[in-house]
Amino acid sequence: MKRFIRYFKRSFSLDLRSFAITRFLLGILLLFDFGTRLTLLSEHYGSQSTLPLTLLRSTRGLSHQFSVFFQNDSQNFILLLFGIGIVITFLFTIGFKTRLMNILLWIFIVSLHNRNPLVLQGGDTVIRMMLFWGIFLPLGEIWSFDWYLKRRKAPIESTLGSYAYFSVGSVAFILQLIFIYLFTALLKSGNQWYPDGTAIYYALEIDQFLKPFGSLLLHVKTLLKPLTLFVWGLELFGWAFYFSPVWRPNLKTITVTAFILLHIGIGFSMAIGLFPWLMCVYWIALLPASVWKPLDRYIYRIEERLFKSAKPPKQKKNFNKLKSVWAIIDPLRTASYSIFLLIVLIVVLLWNINSVNPNLVIPEPISKAVEYVRIDQVWDMFAPYPLVNDGWYVVVGTYADGSKKDLFQHNDNVDWNKPKWVYKTYRNQRERKYMMNLVANYNAVYRRGYADYLCKHSPDSGKLNKVEMYFMQEYTLPDYAVPSANTVLLVSQTCLH
Repeated sequence: MKRFIRYFKRSFSLDLRSFAITRFLLGILLLFDFGTRLTLLSEHYGSQSTLPLTLLRSTRGLSHQFSVFFQNDSQNFILLLFGIGIVITFLFTIGFKTRLMNILLWIFIVSLHNRNPLVLQGGDTVIRMMLFWGIFLPLGEIWSFDWYLKRRKAPIESTLGSYAYFSVGSVAFILQLIFIYLFTALLKSGNQWYPDGTAIYYALEIDQFLKPFGSLLLHVKTLLKPLTLFVWGLELFGWAFYFSPVWRPNLKTITVTAFILLHIGIGFSMAIGLFPWLMCVYWIALLPASVWKPLDRYIYRIEERLFKSAKPPKQKKNFNKLKSVWAIIDPLRTASYSIFLLIVLIVVLLWNINSVNPNLVIPEPISKAVEYVRIDQVWDMFAPYPLVNDGWYVVVGTYADGSKKDLFQHNDNVDWNKPKWVYKTYRNQRERKYMMNLVANYNAVYRRGYADYLCKHSPDSGKLNKVEMYFMQEYTLPDYAVPSANTVLLVSQTCLH
């Protein structure tokens, strides 16, 4: 039993140095995301946007959600909230009052996501869950402003050799990562994944995602089937190598590296927002101590310069033999805290099982609580199979003098031909997600909001008489067959001035 407990602790322990890098990179990605959102602030947020608060309230109801953005819909108030969110994110990134900033940042992110669900992607769920579990982890224990201040006020022996951390929080953080891959693999039930092995072909045929590197990959025909089966198998079983009882440090490193390389490949092949880069950052948190050991002597030298009075580690002369110990540093690691986290983890597991097996009924009070704090999740990326219907937008504006312009591409001439790179027709991935959501019939109620916005805010909007929103729809055919595009009118709106 003692041997199993030791194995379990080693398997679910995390290195504080990896935590620190993850915190920093997550903060950088969030700051980048806020910058992206700000470029389309007037379109996606506020009373004059494509989704004013009145429309959101009438279509979705807001009683089961919370958001500081629900308090006021003016542009000035929204800009103020974004400013506060950016400051909080910066402080979280540098590790100042880290746990408090983590909590505030989680509240801000949930509020932001609830304000406009039409621009959300799979990566946003990853962000919410990383921040949620991060509340219960010592993300700022080292290599942070908190750490710097603590060391300056009360110099202590170098922290080398005391980087390992284990708690219910670390178990939950790791299992959450496993849930993403295990349940997305289980949801990929289409024959395109197995046994046909054509899923990557269909995924790379989605024009709104396809990048130049993905286009090159798409035409290496002999590679697509084995690559499809490898990706599916890696998601389904690959994470298990991280827990191998033999050759432990090396297999942990290999597993982390394999998944990071997978997501780098996805990020360079397809324009799917922050998701692949967030997953790389998530995996960095799982880097074992063995990765950092070659850097120990350099870390000590940096610490020595920062903290002149810091005592050298006892094993200074033999850095390769420094051993990790269980770091007792987290005041939240109490029995009640552990029981609470364990209950939340079980609920999250049941929620994921429900996504695969809807026959598992989750009681309504629990379901409402999960949705309220936004730990709800469905990992259905390219599941049960990749999209087979795709296309591009043509938005025709008719002016008082009879002239027509493409309001989406901001062209004086309306061009119905397929762009060379469809993903480049969107200003950023938030706009792409918003526009692709409008194609779905269950979001038809929001199309008029987009047309109204164009009527009011397009160039020479005072002379604009009519907005017609078309989607040039294609259905992916097997074996590289070229499909024909169908012209689908999504909305026709007369502009009232």
